Amino acid sequence: MDRNETKAGPPFTGVKTEPIGHTMLLPTEQVGDYEALVDQVNRQFQPDTYTEQLLAQSIVDCEWRLRRISKLEEGLLLLGRRELAGKFASELDLRKRKELIDAEVRVVHRKVFKTMAQQERFLEKQLKVQAAELNQLVRENPRSKRRGLFLVPKRSGN
Repeated sequence: MDRNETKAGPPFTGVKTEPIGHTMLLPTEQVGDYEALVDQVNRQFQPDTYTEQLLAQSIVDCEWRLRRISKLEEGLLLLGRRELAGKFASELDLRKRKELIDAEVRVVHRKVFKTMAQQERFLEKQLKVQAAELNQLVRENPRSKRRGLFLVPKRSGN
């Protein structure tokens, strides 16, 4: 069996990012969502040179990974709620029971949550630095139609 094949279906091909060709998507992620993010960043920054394109792609990839962290955290909480559903059965207030279970999940999986939070902070910092660098390049590019403008990256919703 090919390393990209699964028992559930045909090989997963992912999306090759331009200009460097890395595969950014997991088999569970939607190609259309990723392409929409690429279009959004390209419309906002209008990268012209190879360096601008690299930075724009890096911004897309950082944003995509930030979205992935949010989904992973949500998934871990859902899994924990399932695993610990009976632990606080004596709590009759459903809202309080959910809060207790969520707190327990965060205690049990604190290392994972800490790692995700660290990665999230790193990616947000990287996103900010790359956007500033791309803004600078776009402002200085004599061919850029947006020369002199300051563009702010917009974090889109999940």
